[in-house]
Amino acid sequence: MLAPLEPRRLLDHAVRLARPQDLGPVSPEWLRRSTSASYYAVFHGFAVAMADQVAPGSPPGERYRLCRALDHGRVADVCRWLTGAASGKEHVRPIVARLRANRMLADLARAFLLLQQARHSADYDHLADVDEGQTLSHADEATRALDLLEALAPTPDGQEFLALVALHTALR
Repeated sequence: MLAPLEPRRLLDHAVRLARPQDLGPVSPEWLRRSTSASYYAVFHGFAVAMADQVAPGSPPGERYRLCRALDHGRVADVCRWLTGAASGKEHVRPIVARLRANRMLADLARAFLLLQQARHSADYDHLADVDEGQTLSHADEATRALDLLEALAPTPDGQEFLALVALHTALR
């Protein structure tokens, strides 16, 4: 049975972890997992959008297999290029400079980087302070990022951005 990861369902999962029904206070472990799920919702949103652009005519199973090629660090690199935190490879700098002017793309890139950092803290920093409000703000940011990604993916700027992500990602 084909059971792809669906970004919006991962986001629902993140919210349920942060606000479980009738369980009393939420454990820090559930809050950490919620932040992680918020990030992964956005990451998998990027993966699906990239695969849909690279192989639009392929059957769903083939496109979902392409999702596996996406590399977290490579997406972050491209996002840093768009936020101005890095300049990018020389041959893509003109494209990156033009795409930086698109506020929605820059917001999407910032959201990805913020959520990735939050996930790293939640998953690896044993001393990280976690609370329900912060965790729910990560879910809100992930919702905003997925909305931006869905709005941008069919646009010329969004397609160029996803092309940069795809080109910067090595098949593995």
